[in-house]
Amino acid sequence: DGGYVNAEANGYQFLLDFCKPSKLIPRYTLKQFRQEKTKIEDFRDKIVLIGVVAESVKDFYYTPCNRDSTENTQVSGVMMHAAIIDQLLRVAQNKSLPITTAADWQEKLWILIWILLGVFISQRSSSLSQLVMIWTAGLVAISGLSLYLFTQGLWLIVVTPATAWLLSSILATAQKSTQEKRMRTQLMNLFSKHVSPEVAKDIWQKHELFSTEGRPRPQQTTATIMFTDLQHFTALSEMLEPAALFDWLNEYLAGMTPLVANHGGIVIRFFGDAIFAGFGIPVPRTSVDEIRQDANHAVCCALAMNEKLAQLNKQWKQRGLPTVGMRIGIASGQIATGSIGDFERMEYTVHGDTVNTAARLESYNKPEFHPNHFKQPCRILIDEPLIDYLGHGFRLECLGKTQLRGKTDNVKIYRVTEKI
Repeated sequence: DGGYVNAEANGYQFLLDFCKPSKLIPRYTLKQFRQEKTKIEDFRDKIVLIGVVAESVKDFYYTPCNRDSTENTQVSGVMMHAAIIDQLLRVAQNKSLPITTAADWQEKLWILIWILLGVFISQRSSSLSQLVMIWTAGLVAISGLSLYLFTQGLWLIVVTPATAWLLSSILATAQKSTQEKRMRTQLMNLFSKHVSPEVAKDIWQKHELFSTEGRPRPQQTTATIMFTDLQHFTALSEMLEPAALFDWLNEYLAGMTPLVANHGGIVIRFFGDAIFAGFGIPVPRTSVDEIRQDANHAVCCALAMNEKLAQLNKQWKQRGLPTVGMRIGIASGQIATGSIGDFERMEYTVHGDTVNTAARLESYNKPEFHPNHFKQPCRILIDEPLIDYLGHGFRLECLGKTQLRGKTDNVKIYRVTEKI
C-alpha cells in the first residue's frame, strides 16, 4: 500500500503508526530484577518482552519518532516489537484505527485536484512574485494536509501531487505567457508605433476592457477625433521630384506624429499627407473628467502642431523647399471602435457621426483659408459639443452655424486661436 505498493512483502504486514514513542514504554533492566527493585504488579496482565539492547548486538532501527539530535536516533529491536504489540492491542481494543491508504481512484483524484488547482490559480496570477507565493503555499498545503491526515490514520502520497502541482502551474503559466505575448504583439502592432510609451503601457494593462484574444472588440465610446490635412499638397507634390517629395513629407510627419503621442492620442491612419488621430481610444473612458482631459489634449496637440509647422516652414524656406499651411478639424462625441481584417493584416478603425464631423471641419471652406506660414500656419476648427469639455482655457472665435457637407443639421463652428 501507499509508498510500498508492489513491494515484496514476504507475508502478512501492516503499517506502524508509532503513536506511542519507545521512551513511553516501561523498561526494566536485569540489574533491577537482581536487586529486587521491581514488583509483581508491574507485570500482572501485561505482555513482557525480554531482549538485548547492547550496542554490540547491532539490533537497532531508525523510526520517524526518533529525530531529536540530543538522544540516540535509533530504537532497539525489542522496543520495535513492543511498539508493534502496543499497536495491535490498541486496534483490538478499538482505541485506535490501523493506518489505511487511499484507493487507487482516490489517489488519482487527489493528483487530478492539484493539477486542476495549479492550472486554475496560475491562469489568474499577475506576477512572478505572486506565482512563487502561490507555489509555496500549494506545497505547504499538500504537506500539511497529508501530515494531518496521517495523524488521523490515513496515509496520502505527497511527492506525486506536489510534482503535479508544480508542473501544471509551470506549464499553465508558460501557456499563459505565450498567449499574452502573442496578444501583446498583436495589440502593439496596432497601436505602439504611434503612441507614447505611457499610452502603450496603459493599453496593455487595460486590454481586457476592449480586446478579446488580442483583437479589439467592437464597442461604443466617447472620444475626441482629429483630422489634419495640408493646404495645396497636390500642387506641391507636382513641384518636387519623388525622392525630394517623400523626404519632405517624412520630415513633416516625423514632426507631427510624436505630438499626437505626447498628448495621449494615437494615430489611427495616414492618408498621404493627412493624419487621422483619436484621443480617448482604444481604452474606453468611464468618467466625464477623462473625456474632458482627452478633449483638452486634442486641442493642445493642434496648437503644438501649429507651432511645429511654423518652425518647419522656416527651416524649409532656408533650404529652398516649399512651405505649407494645415487645416485641422476636431470633434467630440460617440464613436464606434473596432478592428477589421484578419490576424495577418489587422487594422484598428473608428466610425460614427463624430468622425464625419471632424473630417468635414477640416475641409470646411478650403478656398477661404489663407495661412501665415511662419506665424499661424494652422486653422483649428472645432464643433460645439467639444466646447462643453474644454472649459475656459482657450481663446475661441465663433464662425456661426453652417451645414457641413454630408450632414443634414447645421453645426456651430468655432476656431481655436491660442491657449489662454
